[in-house]
Amino acid sequence: MKTIVSRLMSIVPAALVALHATSAAARTVSVASVGETGAALLFGDADGKAYQLAVCYGDEDGGATTAGWDTCEILGAIGAAETSRTVALPAGWGSTVTHLRYFLLTRPYAADLEFIGTSNKNTPAGVYFDSGVKARDGTRMVAELMVYSDSGNKEFCGTQKGSDYFRLYGVNGTGQRLGYCGSGASINGSSYPIDKTSLFKITTTLAAGSQSISCQKSTNGGSSWSSYGSRTDTQAGPVDWNLNLFILAINHDGVAEYEAAMKLYALALYSDGNYTTPVRDFVPVLDENGVACLYDKMTGGFFYNQGTSNPTQGTATAKAYDVVAASSATVTSAPRSVTVLSTSGGSATLAFGAADGKAYQLAVCYGDEDGGADTNAWDSFEILGAVGAAETSRAVALPAGWGGAVKYVRYFLLSRTYAAGLEFIGTDSKNTPAHVFFDSGVKAKDGTKMVAELMVYSDSGNKEFCGAQNGSDVFRLYGVNGKTQRLGYCGSGATINASSYPIDKTSRFKITTTLDAGSQSISCQKSTNGGSTWSSYGSRTDTQAGPVDWDLNLYILAANSNGAAIAEAAMKLYTLALYSDGDYTTPVRDFVPVLDENGVACLYDKVTGGFFYNQGASNPTHGTATTKALSVASSSETADCNVPVARLAYVQSDGADDFLNLGVIARDGTKMVAEMEWLSTSGAPVFCGAATNTSNGLFWLYGRNSTTQRMGYLGDAATINGSSYPVASDEKYRITTTLDAGAQTVACERQIDGAWATYGSRSTDTSGPLDTGLPLYLFADNVNGTAEAFSKARLYSLKLWQKDGNGDYQLVRYLVPAKTPDGEAALWDRVGEIWFRNGGTGALSAGAESPWSSGLVIGFW
Repeated sequence: MKTIVSRLMSIVPAALVALHATSAAARTVSVASVGETGAALLFGDADGKAYQLAVCYGDEDGGATTAGWDTCEILGAIGAAETSRTVALPAGWGSTVTHLRYFLLTRPYAADLEFIGTSNKNTPAGVYFDSGVKARDGTRMVAELMVYSDSGNKEFCGTQKGSDYFRLYGVNGTGQRLGYCGSGASINGSSYPIDKTSLFKITTTLAAGSQSISCQKSTNGGSSWSSYGSRTDTQAGPVDWNLNLFILAINHDGVAEYEAAMKLYALALYSDGNYTTPVRDFVPVLDENGVACLYDKMTGGFFYNQGTSNPTQGTATAKAYDVVAASSATVTSAPRSVTVLSTSGGSATLAFGAADGKAYQLAVCYGDEDGGADTNAWDSFEILGAVGAAETSRAVALPAGWGGAVKYVRYFLLSRTYAAGLEFIGTDSKNTPAHVFFDSGVKAKDGTKMVAELMVYSDSGNKEFCGAQNGSDVFRLYGVNGKTQRLGYCGSGATINASSYPIDKTSRFKITTTLDAGSQSISCQKSTNGGSTWSSYGSRTDTQAGPVDWDLNLYILAANSNGAAIAEAAMKLYTLALYSDGDYTTPVRDFVPVLDENGVACLYDKVTGGFFYNQGASNPTHGTATTKALSVASSSETADCNVPVARLAYVQSDGADDFLNLGVIARDGTKMVAEMEWLSTSGAPVFCGAATNTSNGLFWLYGRNSTTQRMGYLGDAATINGSSYPVASDEKYRITTTLDAGAQTVACERQIDGAWATYGSRSTDTSGPLDTGLPLYLFADNVNGTAEAFSKARLYSLKLWQKDGNGDYQLVRYLVPAKTPDGEAALWDRVGEIWFRNGGTGALSAGAESPWSSGLVIGFW
């Protein structure tokens, strides 16, 4: 198990387990979904760095570092343009492997270089780097370098403005030098001539009135240094040239000159008199594309050769990977998801997440309130049937009453860990056990404990219930030898035979065995009534020396002899718990016999949530099956289908056949406040109204006659025409209408520069009462159930009140334009929380969308 870990750690040693801090946000990896055999990964935006994808996995969550996991593997590089990838899940996923985590690994560069230098040691040709640091007083350089050639002037780092130099280091013939200001202001180190076989450490400081150079020399590659000389100068200053220092050349007014013939091993630059913290700390490297360049440890950036030739380079040493801190995602056995994509025409379209190897039933809950994620809190509950493993979507009918009495719907995926519990599981022949055994996945080693409930079919010969054997050495948690019970530890003779409590093939046994170095014990309880009561049946101990730690998994209903099942048991297994590493409190396996969703008899482990199947060639026997109850999958997605997805600035009718039935009866005691806009001034349309006929029995909350505004009540003479405030098609109005027996009013406000201004009002006292028995239509007149007098208009908001039996106004509609979950422009009623949709053909036109807010107060403006 540790082989791959060791291999990974050889690639990414100690640095892998430490989180790597970066100045910019690192690229991310997340798990979108997990299917039966693969995981779908998503990658964040590329950030200019190269990444390797790694996976770690095991039967426990090892956390955010790779060191805590049993097994890790590098899966390969992530492309800069790559946004997603599907990767295979590890073998054993869902059983022995229950946790995994994906990591993005990065390194600032691919390899360290011993040095970087010019391409020709006799004729330097076009190799130089721009440091990005200005030439000015208060600059210091510390560099490790070697000189190829000292013929002529070779400038390692500097600038030249006209004939004035700012040379941090150079060579002149066979002498070392720095330069400051005037062309003659150079310090030649003739007392310490150039040695082209040794490594130099040069420290140069250039400040106004004080310039210095010191040199150390190493003949063993920098392992030890000896002083080689120093010089100072007192040239006046200051200097502050707007020129960047070049490396392996001099920047002469923007042109590289006097290119050096040198090797660069390390270079630090300091600025502005701060000689403690460098502004550049260069090391020669290979970037992830294999290009030789300089890496600055201060900025985390690469500085590339600006010349036309290729640099020379020394030996490359691979750089270790670092784990990107925020780039991992943990996956346990997450349940499959269900999402509502849309609702339209009485049906909902559902989408199902990737299959995860489990079986699910689809259920729906609905009612006039949102019952949330608990199915018990809903008014109604129905199971709609199984969801197929390959099924990705489904259209289902919405419940009867949707949009009316039914305002909320939520869909659930129901699951169960297994289809049925079994009384027991065992061998297929009680006299001749034939190849029925299970691999527990738990190693045979000191500190192991077993608690099992079982019954013995046959006691002839050696029958091993749970154990492993390495050569002739046994690690037997329980077995039978003839008619006696026993455990085994280490050598073939180190067995405990409990001859004082012989096998009873008609009773049920509870066996507790602990195998630890120097102390091995077995105790037995017996039940003659199927486990309802237990009586002590005997115990034995041993003191065999240890330790034992075999790389062999314990088999169940057999012994694991170096990978082969031997001494197969003839027994029934009722329950089995295994403990490891001396922790006798929390089991690492807690097995119960079950039928999986395909009806296969197997063992279910309550610790890992995985199934363990028979590894033999025959079928196990099993006892009575008891159906397991369905439960809500904990993270299955739900959706509320009735809430608007966006607020609309307005809804607009076409003036041809658009209308909405508001469901409010046109009668005395009705009041309306509406914000609206006429889009056409032709004809005599009705904005909101009902009528028992077109010439009498009018109940118009608002309409228009040619270019004047009006309301209508009772007979056609009983209309209020607002000739004093004519209608325009480019204005927004707020209309307040009250129609009550003996007192009818209409008032109009007009919006001017975003503010409301009084525009006019009219009233009448036509007698009543009136109850048309007809619901009010919007954008039309309801004439005995037929929409007529269609208006082309926009509605921004509308409220309706009606008087109750006490004569008090009650708000019955508060309609706002909104977008339905299936994308239709409609009116949402904040009072009844129901939709009002177009009763004509096509869709209403919609204004601009804005985020939906459910927190608006219901009441008057």
